[in-house]
Amino acid sequence: MPTDLPILIKKYLGILAVVGGCLFENLFGPSMIGWGLVLFGLIFEWVWPNKNFTKIPKIQTLGMLIVFALLSLWVTADFEITAPQVNSLSISIICLVALTCWFAQEEAFTLYGFGLIGLGTVLSMASPFIIEFQQNKGGFIPDSLYEQFPLILSNPVHPNIMATIMLMLFPFGLIYTLSQMEKTKDYKFWAALLGSVLMLFVLFLTRSRGGYLAAAIGIGLILILLSFRRLAVLFGGLLSIAIILLVVFDNSSTITAVDTLSNTDTFAFRLIVWELALNIIRDFPFTGAGMGTFNLVGIRLYPFPPFDDPGAHNLYLQIASDLGIPALIFYLSFVGYIIYQGWNLFVKNKNHKEMSPIFLGAWVGLVLMLLHGLIDLTVWGTRMSIMPWLIMALLSGKIMVERAHLKQQRGHL
Repeated sequence: MPTDLPILIKKYLGILAVVGGCLFENLFGPSMIGWGLVLFGLIFEWVWPNKNFTKIPKIQTLGMLIVFALLSLWVTADFEITAPQVNSLSISIICLVALTCWFAQEEAFTLYGFGLIGLGTVLSMASPFIIEFQQNKGGFIPDSLYEQFPLILSNPVHPNIMATIMLMLFPFGLIYTLSQMEKTKDYKFWAALLGSVLMLFVLFLTRSRGGYLAAAIGIGLILILLSFRRLAVLFGGLLSIAIILLVVFDNSSTITAVDTLSNTDTFAFRLIVWELALNIIRDFPFTGAGMGTFNLVGIRLYPFPPFDDPGAHNLYLQIASDLGIPALIFYLSFVGYIIYQGWNLFVKNKNHKEMSPIFLGAWVGLVLMLLHGLIDLTVWGTRMSIMPWLIMALLSGKIMVERAHLKQQRGHL
């Protein structure tokens, strides 16, 4: 055991310090503690012998995102609101780069993937006590159930944010379970199954209709990718019936003009907010209005009445209104590259053992987050804004490993 300790330290101490510091900054920063951990971890990774770092494709786009984030500190109407969000975005990108380099030299995808399943499981079990569930929202769950959950956070998590987190994480466990049906005696099989069931149940508790739709699409996509075609057809039929029922029994036509502004759960409200976002983007196309100042700018300049649920309720409009159109293009170019290369990798290896279910879970989770971003803010600008970057790091790392293998094979020819 003593001889293994230096190896374990060499493998994990640096990256654990980086990830731990980044998580701390997202939850409690800006602070010297989080940045100190990150700097220690980066220095540890760089100075240790035999470290080989691979150049990350599209890293220039990530650098430009940080540049535009720093620029928003200059243009913002409220520095105290913008600074923490700029801090979170910058350190999340640093975390992605560090993890990608670590994956490029370490075969730790399964370990990391199960770490994300564990995180989702822990959040699922804590959800009844940390989410401020919306009352009188309708649906199959009575409000009396939520009243049994005592909140333990002074600043609880919004249910739509938790819905997005569950959307990103449940595919890991579900894909692992469906692809490892012959390993029912393996504890990892049951851990993945339990995690995915808990996450889907918490997603159901959030009563996020956008989350429901994205989860349904995700389950159908998973069934298709894993060649469960008959189940996919059956599930698609049930989903179509459910959508028709939702449309038939939709009560949005009874909502008054006053309710349109006060009820942030309606689609009519989103149309109004999206129009406000387009106005901000039109007036601040190159720099945005500053991260986190969407509501503040809307109230001061357009005007727009204050409401409790901040943001553009659309990931892409939010990024453009926060940082400008160029920043949105940089973001989409990096995310689009990850999605495209990840799909190519799946097509290439789908019939081989090299196609890790953890990698496929990350790919589906990222796709679902982007779909949910069409009608909601997802986790952008929140305390959990690092989550998409943690998932993109796994995809980016796997792509880097494959590129290194391909380059090595060409060198032998």
